Amino acid sequence: MNGQGSTTARLKKNSGYPRFFMRSIKRPMLFCQDVTGEDKHYGITSLLIVSILIPILTLVQNHSNTTQSLVDTLPATIIIPFVYHISFFFVLCLTILVFIRLMKTDYHFGDVLARFGSFLNVSIFFTAISLLFQLLTMSTLSTFCLFLALLHVLVAIAYTMHSFKAPFKTGLDPIYATLALYVLLGLWFTSTSDPITPLFLQSLLQMF
Repeated sequence: MNGQGSTTARLKKNSGYPRFFMRSIKRPMLFCQDVTGEDKHYGITSLLIVSILIPILTLVQNHSNTTQSLVDTLPATIIIPFVYHISFFFVLCLTILVFIRLMKTDYHFGDVLARFGSFLNVSIFFTAISLLFQLLTMSTLSTFCLFLALLHVLVAIAYTMHSFKAPFKTGLDPIYATLALYVLLGLWFTSTSDPITPLFLQSLLQMF
């Protein structure tokens, strides 16, 4: 509790999302594991940012292959993917909450939003760098950074689950909870036409 209280006190003293973002990417494990539900507005901000960055990056990557104007392609390339991604992340946070409750912990949805969002800031950083490289027509570096960004989403899920582990020997073990969540994600990605899996596989294949 001391870690959580001190982290919240630091955030209140040095308010502002930019400082929160910098601290969370500088020392993700040490900083993010103590973020609490009081900081959920920062977590939601991170979810919104990553949800809009991915469609923008995809648009930049594919813009040279289309003859349509950006205005014409905006709903299909930005708005719809943004709604999908933000909905996906909120459902993912709800699913994480279900599993951490099975781990016999007493946390709430705001705690999950705050902590997962803070862990996700590393993905935001790599996605922004990928977008920068793409604008500079450095496709190889852009693909590498995108791969790291998407890979870190899986890492963020595991770290978020582990950070909510119960101090007592009851409930579902965090390892099994994480594996079960990965299985559900796998079933979701293989049974729906989501835009995340093709993006991840494309970045993975382009590296080899």
